[in-house]
Amino acid sequence: MDFSFPPCVAERKFPKPAKIGYEQMQRMEKEMSCLQGQYKEVEQVYGQQLLNLVVVKVYLTTLSRNERISAYLKSHYLDVYQGIESILGTVEQAEQLSG
Repeated sequence: MDFSFPPCVAERKFPKPAKIGYEQMQRMEKEMSCLQGQYKEVEQVYGQQLLNLVVVKVYLTTLSRNERISAYLKSHYLDVYQGIESILGTVEQAEQLSG
């Protein structure tokens, strides 16, 4: 069996890897560790915010579909009713775009 590279790869000249000093390697490892920590923090915050959004959406949808509550809000708190409908419309549009 021949384990040699094909001619196009064998003829190609690859650059030598740059030599990295011990201090540079330590600094890169420290930066990578810091970035990984920041990434995990952002991931957790995003997850919590997404969960909150889903809970609020379900709650507002439930309120909006209840005839008695909708009628009460329309007659006594029209601005709140319109705000709820606006939020639900925005969330629905975002779901359509991402889905």
